[in-house]
Parts: sequence; C-alpha cells; structure tokens
Amino acid sequence: WPAYHPEVIEYLGHGEGTQIVAFIHIGSVETLPNERPRPEFDNIVSEWRPSRIDENRSELTKGEASGEPEPFDSDSFKEEMAAKHLG
Repeated sequence: WPAYHPEVIEYLGHGEGTQIVAFIHIGSVETLPNERPRPEFDNIVSEWRPSRIDENRSELTKGEASGEPEPFDSDSFKEEMAAKHLG
C-alpha cells in the first residue's frame, strides 16, 4: 500500500509524522482499464434483521465478559492481509 510506505512519503516531500490518508487522481484516461472479476452482490451484502438484535447483544456481552482485549498489531495485520490477498 503506497500510502503507508515510508519511501513514498519521503518521495512526496514529507517525513516521519506525516500520514497519507488518500490519493486523489485527477485527469482523464486514454484507454479504459481492463475489467476485473467482481464478486456476486448477494455473496458480499447482507440485510440487517432487527429480529437478531437479542442474539447479537448476547454475543457482544459474551465477548465483553471473556477478558481484557488483546492489543491490535496493525503491522502483523497488514502483513497477513497482504500475504492473503496479494500472494
């Protein structure tokens, strides 16, 4: 992810303490990009059902009672996601 890479931040004239949150691409394309495979809508979207609110509340309560939260290691998470999705 270029936005998080220190060399990209440095190349753009910034240093430590600068966090890039987005790139805005301005311009027009000369050729359209190749179409990519897309997931089926119904496989990635679900409908919220208020009838399950008690079940959800129960699961949240169990999670809160299971102990102290573990610290989140964002670097490990990024590495895991890159390995999983980028090969």
